[in-house]
Amino acid sequence: MDFTKTHRIWLAFLAKAAASAALVWWLLGDIDWGATTTRMAAFSVGGIVAVFAVLALQVPLVTWRWSLISQALGRPLRFGDLLGALLVGLFFNQTLPSTVGGDGIRIWRAYRLGQPLKTAVGGVLIDRGVALLANLALIAIGLPWFLMAITAGPAGQALALVTLLGLAAAAIVLGYGEIPNFLSRVRTLAAMAALLADARRMFADPGRAALLLLVGMAVHFCSAFSVFVLAWDSDLPLSLINCVLLIPPVVLVSVLPISIAGWGLRETAMVSAFGFIGLPPADALALSIAYGLANLVIGLPGGAIWLLTGRPRPQPGFDTPPAA
Repeated sequence: MDFTKTHRIWLAFLAKAAASAALVWWLLGDIDWGATTTRMAAFSVGGIVAVFAVLALQVPLVTWRWSLISQALGRPLRFGDLLGALLVGLFFNQTLPSTVGGDGIRIWRAYRLGQPLKTAVGGVLIDRGVALLANLALIAIGLPWFLMAITAGPAGQALALVTLLGLAAAAIVLGYGEIPNFLSRVRTLAAMAALLADARRMFADPGRAALLLLVGMAVHFCSAFSVFVLAWDSDLPLSLINCVLLIPPVVLVSVLPISIAGWGLRETAMVSAFGFIGLPPADALALSIAYGLANLVIGLPGGAIWLLTGRPRPQPGFDTPPAA
């Protein structure tokens, strides 16, 4: 890695760290930190275990989604191999400046396990796209209740606009044909066109498309349910419906690559979202911190897998990549 590239990486890391710190500092300036710590101390051991169980369920669900995509691309890997690669990716998602690092690790491990590089890259990127599309679909399903039951004003209207535009863009991308020939001469655009063509073929099968979206929505429902469990455990007046309506938009905001593992951004979004239904900021912040820490712990086994396995060996029966 050259000197300039190293500096760019460190500058990006420092910028995102500064963004996370600034958001947290801004939040703490208006929130009773004592009330937040008191609320966090109210979480019981049983409640914390239940939250870990719900969030841990996301791991096999995401692995299943990734496996379905790999099968559709014609170069599947064993479920256990994908599970290990995903866990390592989750670990790096929590320790690197953005999810790009974790996704890069997933691609590298899939490649080492026998997938062609094009398939490994396409599988992870399509998986990310399906996750985003599933989140938008879940938000869209809840929009009528959101707009009727939650007084969000311009924020609610902005959420509706972003959701509908996102779904419309996805429909255009998945339904539109090939890019013009003159654009396909540009290498990057050609690679993007090939990726979108794979995604279109995948979603051309209604059964497979529905299954991918249902699995994706189940992953996001687990996030909402885990926050509900935390609220229930600490006697906060949050219904499951409120969590299902509010957590997907929080997730949508927190994946923006401007902070480290969503810290600061997620807390700001959750305090704002639950503020629409009258939850005190200190309580919303306690829920967000507990949720973030639980996700951090869920990713720790991936670090152990990374240390113990190093470079995964290609498995017998699968095509192996060329030696580096």
